[in-house]
This record gives sequence, C-alpha cells and structure tokens, in this order.
Amino acid sequence: MVPGDDEEAAKAEGKLLADGRVRHFYDPNRIVGREWFDEKLIREARVFRQSLGPEHPIWSDFEWLEEVKPGQFALWDAAEFYPAGASWKGRRPEPKVRTKQFEYFGEEAEGGITGRFWQSEPVPKLVDSDWFQEIAEGMRAIIDR
Repeated sequence: MVPGDDEEAAKAEGKLLADGRVRHFYDPNRIVGREWFDEKLIREARVFRQSLGPEHPIWSDFEWLEEVKPGQFALWDAAEFYPAGASWKGRRPEPKVRTKQFEYFGEEAEGGITGRFWQSEPVPKLVDSDWFQEIAEGMRAIIDR
C-alpha cells in the first residue's frame, strides 16, 4: 500500500509471522483490499463513529467515508481473526475479532505504543497499542474459548 510494496517485499514480511495457521497472500491489484474497504470499513466506520460520539476529537475525521465511491480505496493496516473451522465457502465468514490501525506514532514512540487502533470486540473502542499487542489479543480471542 506504500511505495516499495511488491511481491518480494510481501514474501519477506510474511516470513516475520511464520506459523502454519497463518496464510499470507499478495494482491498486486488490491482487489481484496478494495472489496474489504467497501464491505467492511465503510459499514463499520458508522459503528466506530457512534462508539466515539460527536464530542471525540477524531469524530469528524471519518466524515469523508460517507462520500467514498466503491472501489476507490483499499483497506490496509487491518487484521481479522477467525476461529478454527470457520467456513470460507460462499461469503467470507465474520471474524471473531478485528482491529484496524488508524494512526501511526512511529517506531520510537514512547512506551513501545506505535499507534492508535480501533478494536471491534468485545465493545468497539479506540486504544493506543501496537501490532504485537493487537496480534496477541486477536490470537487469544480465537484460542481462548
């Protein structure tokens, strides 16, 4: 999603999370990212905004989503976690948990907190976190039953 993203870079990144339960894909035309943006982010942005409320400082940052045309943008910096046995036949299953990074503070951010994330479960909320914490929480959600 940024300059330098290509198949070789995707393979290198995929090696960072080498686990037989994880599947990595490279989508040079961003077909899946565009579909997920249209299907998930736009729909869930409304829920997200409602969870923040109009008094929240970033409430208005999401107004532009109301004007987006299908296929205009691709979703990135997001992770979804599906329980074992989730059926991928027909429509994509709903994940048990999802997270989306909305703001990046930088690698050198204080306390190792590198960004601001929207977590979907158990109640939609905005949290300061990092990808290591987000992945760990997502995995706990699908492993702890």
